[in-house]
Amino acid sequence: MLATSVLRPGTYAVDPARGRVDFTVEHVGMPTVSGRFARFGGEVSVGADGHVVAARGAVEAASVSTGVRRRDDFLASERFFDVGACPAITFEADQVHSGPTGELELHGPLTIAGRACPLTLTGQVRDTGAGRLWVELSGTIRRSRYGLRFPQWLGAGDRLVADDVHVRIAARAGR
Repeated sequence: MLATSVLRPGTYAVDPARGRVDFTVEHVGMPTVSGRFARFGGEVSVGADGHVVAARGAVEAASVSTGVRRRDDFLASERFFDVGACPAITFEADQVHSGPTGELELHGPLTIAGRACPLTLTGQVRDTGAGRLWVELSGTIRRSRYGLRFPQWLGAGDRLVADDVHVRIAARAGR
């Protein structure tokens, strides 16, 4: 629990060695599929009033890992993320709302495979001292909005995998 939302002004760079970008999606007939992106970065800017005023981030789409090589190769292929033409998945907040105890709500376009759609991320930010912040955010991406489809398998394809993909970001950021 945070006592205050006042943060030290400045721009903080996300440290990929001290964070994670994870996702989960439900799949018919299987446990929930979990995955992560191994390579990512971003920035959080805190204004003179001690509240977050800007945030942006990117993941390297080719760094997707679900623990199943064949699935990872499909996700990176031109039939899904198309990492050859669109190597990064990006988000840039165009609206930021900071709450009294570190609550954070970010609104902005998320671009996947060349398509940008609005996304809301909610979570917390806190000052951990020594010029560092800890940021935790989550949101839900509707993959159909980005044209992300699965091939037809036994006539089912997209019906086997849920449309909602739940994303969680947890990272340390430093000045």
